[in-house]
Amino acid sequence: MIAPLAFVIGLSMAKEAMEDSRRFIQDMKVNMRKARVHKGDGVFGPKPWMKLRVGDVVKVEKDKFFPVDLLLVSSSYEDGICYVETMNLDGETNLKVKRALEVTLSLDDDMSFKDFTGKISCEDPNSNLYTFVGNLEYDRQIYPLDPSQILLRDSKLKNTAYIYGVVIFTGHDSKVMQNGTQSPSKRSRVEKQMDKIIYILFCLLVLISLISSVGFGLNTRFQMPQWWYVQPNKIADLHDPSNPFSSAFLHWITALILYGYLIPISLYVSIEVVKVLQAMFINKDTHMYDEESGTPAQARTSNLNEELGQVDTILSDKTGTLTCNQMDFLKCSIAGKAYGTRFSEVELAAARQMALNVDNQVFESTPKSGVHVSEIELETVVTCKDKKYQKPPINGFSFEDSRLMHGNWSKEPNADVILLFFRILAICHTAIPEAKEKTGGFTYEAESPDEGAFLIAAREFGLEFCKRTQSSVFVRERYPSSKKPIERGYKILNVLDFTSKRKRMSVIVQDKDGQLFLFCKGADSIIFDRLSKNGRMYEETTTKHLKDYGEGGLRTLALAYRKLEEVEYFAWNNEFIKAKTSIGGDREAMLGKVSDLMERDLILVGATAVEDKPQKGDNIVMQITNASQMIKLEKDPHAAFALIIDEKTLSYALEDDLKHEFLNLAVVCASVICCRVSPKQKALVTRLVKQGTGKVTLAIGDGANDVGMIQEADIGVGISGVEGMQAVMASDFAIAQFRFLERLLVVHGHWCYKKIAQMICYFFYKNIAFGLTLFYFEALASFSGQSIYDDLYMLLFNVILTSLPVISLGVFKQDVSSEICLQAPDNLLKFSELLKSRAHHVEECWTITWIHIYKFANPIVQPALQGL
Repeated sequence: MIAPLAFVIGLSMAKEAMEDSRRFIQDMKVNMRKARVHKGDGVFGPKPWMKLRVGDVVKVEKDKFFPVDLLLVSSSYEDGICYVETMNLDGETNLKVKRALEVTLSLDDDMSFKDFTGKISCEDPNSNLYTFVGNLEYDRQIYPLDPSQILLRDSKLKNTAYIYGVVIFTGHDSKVMQNGTQSPSKRSRVEKQMDKIIYILFCLLVLISLISSVGFGLNTRFQMPQWWYVQPNKIADLHDPSNPFSSAFLHWITALILYGYLIPISLYVSIEVVKVLQAMFINKDTHMYDEESGTPAQARTSNLNEELGQVDTILSDKTGTLTCNQMDFLKCSIAGKAYGTRFSEVELAAARQMALNVDNQVFESTPKSGVHVSEIELETVVTCKDKKYQKPPINGFSFEDSRLMHGNWSKEPNADVILLFFRILAICHTAIPEAKEKTGGFTYEAESPDEGAFLIAAREFGLEFCKRTQSSVFVRERYPSSKKPIERGYKILNVLDFTSKRKRMSVIVQDKDGQLFLFCKGADSIIFDRLSKNGRMYEETTTKHLKDYGEGGLRTLALAYRKLEEVEYFAWNNEFIKAKTSIGGDREAMLGKVSDLMERDLILVGATAVEDKPQKGDNIVMQITNASQMIKLEKDPHAAFALIIDEKTLSYALEDDLKHEFLNLAVVCASVICCRVSPKQKALVTRLVKQGTGKVTLAIGDGANDVGMIQEADIGVGISGVEGMQAVMASDFAIAQFRFLERLLVVHGHWCYKKIAQMICYFFYKNIAFGLTLFYFEALASFSGQSIYDDLYMLLFNVILTSLPVISLGVFKQDVSSEICLQAPDNLLKFSELLKSRAHHVEECWTITWIHIYKFANPIVQPALQGL
């Protein structure tokens, strides 16, 4: 009995050790990355990430990740700024601008750190990514520090040749690690249910062993003295009629060993073998292979295969996971006139749903279907049949309208306003151009994908942003009347940065004639509130266009400008400089207040509409169909709700006294969107849903900011996308694109769940049948402990003789094909309901197993059971 048990446990330990070793190797690859650290005397040399210590001076070069949390000392730019990509922290692709303190700007080369000394006092390690409190004591002065000087681990340096920084937090003290959660040991619900059945079988084993021992004790006390043909030469404790209790107890131990075959000890190792082989089939599935990146699906742990077939709730990251995170300039409204003839994915899906002929793009003012067609579609469709100006697709630019392309905008009634619109696109940004040697064109490193799309659009319209210095931007402007482009320089006087609170960004520029302008872009509600009386000429029509763009699933921004007088500007600039150089904790508030004074009395120019396309396979048509059907069937139009909550509000909602109310509200909503939440909050929401609903949850994401929820969920799925491999390293399953999740759940989840459940039932059935035959024979052998089977056969029964057929069943059997699996549910939600209706295979087959046992044990009950 001990040998097979040791064999089974040993195999399980070896399998777990192998999977853990793979994770350990991946972690070590990250920890052993080299960073350039000051060794002394102005010399920088390589040092592994894991050996960095607080106080080290580190040099990080362009496109490298920050190994620890750093205080920015200086950068390759004279003014000490650097651009940081925080995609791995918060999922945002827009670049963040960090600024060093002015007192340390001179430390801009290796030798300058030869005699560098200072003292940093700061807050204790915490998980808040957006706050930092501390000060730097340098050159006998104390300077306050804020988040704008802090470079967090796992963010990346962009558009900056190099930076120097001082290590503040390392390892588990860093912000990103503080946001992490301890990796839990996950087990599937089928295994937990199997454990309960094992407990039941153990109780049954104890019970029938007790029955057997009582029978043996009675036989020893009353019948054994009469059995002259089995009288022992010497009476022992096991056969002492005068002490039947001792005989019964010793026989109880014998019976436990004899009937121990009720417990299928090979079940666990057989399931481990089956799961490993199932994981191999998942890894080799060509339908989940991404040819573009050459990435296959990967089952990183085989413990949860069958759990995929029981998913009830999916928690997903959005940017980069559901969407391509690539903006395409699609439409625009200039001087109250709409331009752009192409349709967004949402509009095309809606058009198909309404049975409109979008292929030929023929619309009638009163469609037969009775569906209202917006005026913007009727207006922009005028030139859509003109194939003359169609060009190959341009990444980031899906705009089509011959009225603006190829210089035709100069023939429009408001050509001066259109030119101003293009100039705002080309100037109002913080992007940096990078020349392409082969083509002579430029690529743009922008703070956000929207800005990149605007610059590409401006270039296609004839205004190409080509150069940026510390104080100026240069634009090559092409006009129909001139064969060669004219390069114009604009002096950048001030940049009023975009923040989530301001929801706008402005630049103050001076052209070659000395005229001052403020160019502003931002959310329409913010811009419209700041328009002057004379600047609202196009407000009504632009508002209507913005509404249509929003209904088409497009991201919109309003553009406006203002001419400035020198006296007014210089008076304002003095206040702006005072606010910018203040060292108090209220500097951001002062900057916002001063900026607000300038961003007033604006003149509206127009609006932009860009599309963040869903990844391939996100079926919008199906979603619209289901939504339309739901609306038709729903009598109360206010029955469906969506809950949108931001980071600050969520922090209160997750407190102990409110979290259950928040969960109750969330589960009755059609959808819940948590905006700008920290990684730790993602994990807390996942834990709340998992524990509050008691159902299987799946979390999917592609960045380090998703690691917490991936580890917290019952099943974690990582997408090997553009945000690094942190999510994949923490996941249970890895896929290349979100669309593969459907096949992972609907096909492999169904197969694994069904096969594992049936396999468990077959194991219990064969072991119960085998073990109970020993008990039945004992009743006819005076409970003597004699076995009906050969000892070698009993030893090999569990491990070899009956395992291989059941293992083959668990690996190869398919009740339905993958095509039928994919066709059966309309979407994952319906599939979840389908699983509920067909679930509990283990419990159902467990009942069937007992019916078979009853049939075998007592033929008298067979007629009564025939109807079951």
